Amino acid sequence: KKLRLNQPHQDLQVGINYLLMKKLNSFLLILFAFNVLVSQTLESTYDTTGFARGSDVVGDYLYLGGGNQGMQIFDISDRSNPQLLSSVGSSAETYNVMVVGNYAYAADMASGVKIIDITNPNSPSVTSTIDTNGYAFDVYVSGNYLYISDYGSGFKIYDISNPSSPTSQSSLGLGHEAWHLDVSGNYAYVANTFNGLRIIDISNPASPSITGTIDTGDVRDVKVSGNYAYLAGRGNGLQVVDISNPASPSLAYSYGGGAAFGIDIEGNFAYLADHTSDFLVFDISTPTNPSLVGQYNSTPDNPQALTVEGGYAYIGDFGYMVILNVFNSWDGSSNNDWNNSSNWGYGVVPSSNDYAIAPSGSTIVISSNTSVKKIKVSSGADLTINSGSTLSVSEDFTILGSVTNSGSIVIE
Repeated sequence: KKLRLNQPHQDLQVGINYLLMKKLNSFLLILFAFNVLVSQTLESTYDTTGFARGSDVVGDYLYLGGGNQGMQIFDISDRSNPQLLSSVGSSAETYNVMVVGNYAYAADMASGVKIIDITNPNSPSVTSTIDTNGYAFDVYVSGNYLYISDYGSGFKIYDISNPSSPTSQSSLGLGHEAWHLDVSGNYAYVANTFNGLRIIDISNPASPSITGTIDTGDVRDVKVSGNYAYLAGRGNGLQVVDISNPASPSLAYSYGGGAAFGIDIEGNFAYLADHTSDFLVFDISTPTNPSLVGQYNSTPDNPQALTVEGGYAYIGDFGYMVILNVFNSWDGSSNNDWNNSSNWGYGVVPSSNDYAIAPSGSTIVISSNTSVKKIKVSSGADLTINSGSTLSVSEDFTILGSVTNSGSIVIE
């Protein structure tokens, strides 16, 4: 269902400003505005004894692998006042979390994998625990199967059609440590540290097999999009691997340097958590030739894991969880034309898969049909949609400034 606004409209007040420093139990949740190449301001830091690792975001909830604090659930519907709702303790360290339906799957290192009922986020309960006989580092759920990177014990598959009684399907040795993994179609992609990237055929869960391997150095994380696997490499930064033929993967691009530990993809951008450069943003609209379009150098410690969802990056930073606004920010360096790429912080015009922000002081004019996923017009910013033009927004339209609509606005 679409809402169509065809009359001039100004000053819709929606949304909030995300600036908060708040200590929550044993780690600090730090939220600050991050407008790439326009405004990069860290509000505060706080040293803690806890660890913020991998996370998953679903709707208004953040599920955090909190290291020795276990899995923690936050209500982030009001980012000016996030609420720690509950936690599930750990006798080891919770490294990564994936949420599917009413369950969270928590990789709990020496304690295996916890399957947690999150029907009531205020009162989660452990439904079952899988003893992987290793160190469960990362998890991925697809259909009725749970895929586990079990650190030194390789790659494992469990049938979770009955979450209260998961059953082992298979185990596959990989040699070096298995870190993060991703699944696409009939293949699992495992960051296998010094063995590089392992591509595993999972079409038969009872008998997975290694289809392809590419030695790209020390690989810590992987995300797949289309025919490419994007790697975070310790010592190699961002690497892009062509996986159109899984049996013969080939290196398509390497940014080089750095010590990257986390990567995620959203829209036409890849986001990299790097010990050397902290946080990097790449335009991957041409996968074989990505371009660096943004960088943030003030995360408080060493980024370990990364999740990007809805225009925000959630970075596990040892004792901190850092949340960055990664909208493509207008800088208006040339003129007021929306379709001029030089006016945008990322150097590209936002598309239907992207998130855009008009910071305070912006004056932007749309003179042709334009589509974005999400847009925020900040206080003190002006956006004009000319007659005969349509702005289509597939997710959220947040207006704190002024919008003059002489054309059409379609909100899906």
